[in-house]
Amino acid sequence: MTTAYLTYNEVERLPQTLTFNTPSSSLLWEKVCYLYATSPDQVNPIIFTSSNPTVLDVQLKNSFWQVEYCGVGTATITASQVGQPSVVKSITVSAKPAPTGRVINVGGSGGTLSITTTDLGLLPGDTVVIAGGDYHNIGITDILITDGEDPVTVITDGLVRLVDESHFSFRNLRNVVIDGSRVPGIKHALLVDGNNYRGIYYDNINYVTFKGIETRNIYDYAWSAEQLDELVYNGTEDSYLKGCRFINCKSDNSSAFLSSGGLNINEEPKLRGLIVDFQFIGWEIVNSSSGSSFYISACQDVLFKDCTFNHINCLNNNHNGVIIANGHADINNCRLTNFQGNLIRMWPFSIADGHLGSGPRTCKFYGNQIFTSRKYGAFEGQSFQYFMESGFTTYCNIDIFNNTCGNMNQNNPTVYTGTLYDNYGLWGGTARLFNNILIDPINSGSNNVFMTYNSGAPGGTETQTGEMQEWNNRVYYTLADAKVNPANLAPRVGNSGKGKATSNTATLVFTHDRYGNAKIGNIGAVQCSDMILPATLVNPTIPGLEPQLLNPSSGSDAATFQIDCNASLSPIGIKNYDFERNGQLITTRGGYCRDGKPDPSADSGLSAWTAYTYKWRARDWRDQVSEWTIAHTFATESETSENGLATALTLTKITGGTLVNTNGVYSATGNAVLASTGIVVPAGYAARLIIDVNVGQGILGWATSSVPGSATDIIAGITTNGDAGRYESFSQGVYKDLRDTENHNILISLYIDYNGNSWCEKSNDGISWNKPANQLTSYYFLGEPNYGAKHIVAYIPTNRVLGHPRIVFYPEPYVIAP
Repeated sequence: MTTAYLTYNEVERLPQTLTFNTPSSSLLWEKVCYLYATSPDQVNPIIFTSSNPTVLDVQLKNSFWQVEYCGVGTATITASQVGQPSVVKSITVSAKPAPTGRVINVGGSGGTLSITTTDLGLLPGDTVVIAGGDYHNIGITDILITDGEDPVTVITDGLVRLVDESHFSFRNLRNVVIDGSRVPGIKHALLVDGNNYRGIYYDNINYVTFKGIETRNIYDYAWSAEQLDELVYNGTEDSYLKGCRFINCKSDNSSAFLSSGGLNINEEPKLRGLIVDFQFIGWEIVNSSSGSSFYISACQDVLFKDCTFNHINCLNNNHNGVIIANGHADINNCRLTNFQGNLIRMWPFSIADGHLGSGPRTCKFYGNQIFTSRKYGAFEGQSFQYFMESGFTTYCNIDIFNNTCGNMNQNNPTVYTGTLYDNYGLWGGTARLFNNILIDPINSGSNNVFMTYNSGAPGGTETQTGEMQEWNNRVYYTLADAKVNPANLAPRVGNSGKGKATSNTATLVFTHDRYGNAKIGNIGAVQCSDMILPATLVNPTIPGLEPQLLNPSSGSDAATFQIDCNASLSPIGIKNYDFERNGQLITTRGGYCRDGKPDPSADSGLSAWTAYTYKWRARDWRDQVSEWTIAHTFATESETSENGLATALTLTKITGGTLVNTNGVYSATGNAVLASTGIVVPAGYAARLIIDVNVGQGILGWATSSVPGSATDIIAGITTNGDAGRYESFSQGVYKDLRDTENHNILISLYIDYNGNSWCEKSNDGISWNKPANQLTSYYFLGEPNYGAKHIVAYIPTNRVLGHPRIVFYPEPYVIAP
């Protein structure tokens, strides 16, 4: 065993005057530059301001000042501090170079747009300019430019937005640049804005650069491979995708990137869907509960760099990776906060067939910040026997160094020890962990060999031999002990406990941290000291509950609902959320706004048939709080069968022929009958209407008047037709129920929300029923809004009956508006 002792840096000398790093001039939207200043004054904050925010947007984010190059022109940035002369830097932002070849303008009228070599007669060096506006599907396809020639470039002159379930298609492209980052004031000028399925399809792309593309509110995968699993690797260049770059893209309330295929040496073909030398740089993913933001099924030499993930997998409880990569990938200077899962689940192998290599590769994970997980730890590595075949593939090593991870497993109750790395065996490969910092691992006494400890911690070891090597790491069991700023994990000013990093050939690649600071030999991800922040900061924004209140799998009752919200924002980062239930204040442990109950257990201490009102607010690392959200009400179910609580309705004729009651089965003779029940749905309650399933039912529903003039005044009702297999909303049309048309021995019920919405739903057992989770998964009738009474009425034609009409009331849960 080799022992490596920790040493500490000497105290850094302070400058004589205020100084700060000089941001270089740059192209529009080309980069984010972080601003860092030093001063002999270690008490007063240093403030940065821009002379023209439309050119240089200066903001404080996660306790670091940053500037984005958002407009064309020259502006200044001023660093100021009380008692020190201000420092002013002049910076020029230039437009991206003008096209040198032909310029072809397309679009402008909306609709569908096709950009192909055949359609436009494209030549190397051409630039296609898409006119800004809303479109329905854009295809950029069949543009194959020979390597070494000038690429074809596709740009925009404004925001190009795909709406109404539209998508991009990127197919059969080589040596092409698709750039949505050339418009001043619009960082992502190519936008897919809403799709219940997928936002972007790609196929056969090689040496393509994608910039400034955003997917927003995509239900399924945002970027989806087409036919990639049919691409069989055979040791030639044409048998894999290669050389693509994804720069400064964004995914908001959607996942990011999906490939398909995989490796299994026991199957034929053995390897499908391989991608090589893909780089994902500066990708931002927020508000996603997709499980895996990136799923790479088979890869070599893939890079994730400077990516940002926040508010990820707030609803998930399964073991997932924010990134899953099979093969070989590096990940460096990325930041993951407020999440569930691992930053990366790396399932490694190296291709060693002589075409893509002959020996083992090494995955490098370094410079990453991983903070506040609800469940699981930072990294995972495991390989499989079905990855290994002599002469074709071999093992892959993993080096994990200079990362800072903290607040792992804030789940309540704690489910797993908060590890830095879970190692499940690399089939010959070696995992080496060094120069890392782990903060607040939750279960400090666990003798978990997959957890990185400093040598003095319980169960800790240091070794540089064997398949699992770890040395020169530090574990702090509280944030106070770690002496870092929890908003950015930078060592605080005056911290003398920064461990000095060991160096080897692997660390040569770690030259600068995420914030552009040169490596100075510290352990952990951040290489500069924290700055003093202003005494007054704006409060966090209100959690974004309204746009996406209920997840489709969520129940609408107080015991099962889940919240899927947009993250709040604060200049120093969100620490956690408070929620209030019927006036009781409860504070969550992690940076989530998931639900109003301990996670993952159901809320405890709730009473049956009771309405509970919840509201939420965000709390930042200074314990500043946002305003409360609007209140949302959920109700609990009965402790017994709802059917047992249903009350039989008595019908009284309003107009028409003769109403006949035969043991609770009503019919009409002479003429059809309009009937009243004398029941009105009171404010604060919802109602369930129930009828038997008989062939040929009358209608039981609600109207805005206790004395409707005709059947067309029934806003929403339930009935069956001749096969007892569908529901009808009398004034809204007929809706077919395809779930259970063969089984007629069941109840039919209509759910009525006091605020004007109605659902139909069958029960499965003929005894009970469930309130629908939401209108997306239930048979749904929209009644006209009526915020007063809803009168329960019936209509029975002469050739139909109404079997045992019943009603049950319960406190009204919160319901999504359609």
